[in-house]
Amino acid sequence: MKKILIALSLITGAFALSGCGDKTHDVDYFKANQEEMKQVLAECQKQSRENWSDNCKNANEADVQIKNANFFGSSKKG
Repeated sequence: MKKILIALSLITGAFALSGCGDKTHDVDYFKANQEEMKQVLAECQKQSRENWSDNCKNANEADVQIKNANFFGSSKKG
């Protein structure tokens, strides 16, 4: 019984570490693919920030950079 529990724990841990096959994208990817960025952020908002994956962090950073560029870019026009 202990061997089965250990095996299940190892399998579960492997899936958790692999992110179930999700590819990690960088900030530039999310800036170029804003619809996907929005979808990732919607999923990330369901979690505590402490538990965010690298994709969550990168999508959030891309969103911040886009908003800053829009804000500061529009303020220079006036």
